[in-house]
Amino acid sequence: MPKLSEEKLQDRKDHIVHTAFDLFALHGYSQVSVNDIVAAAKISKGGFYTYFSSKQEIFYEILDVADSK
Repeated sequence: MPKLSEEKLQDRKDHIVHTAFDLFALHGYSQVSVNDIVAAAKISKGGFYTYFSSKQEIFYEILDVADSK
């Protein structure tokens, strides 16, 4: 299986973060599940867990991105 470049891995992670942010903004954190993020981002659940261990971890990532701007 071919390995993905660091840039491609970061692009995928960014896509998941942006998708989760949009869902949290629309529906609120407590109303969004990992399944919702996976479906909206059009990735597998395993793809989600490659980058994040939980919904809480992706939320912290969003806060870190917002804090760095």
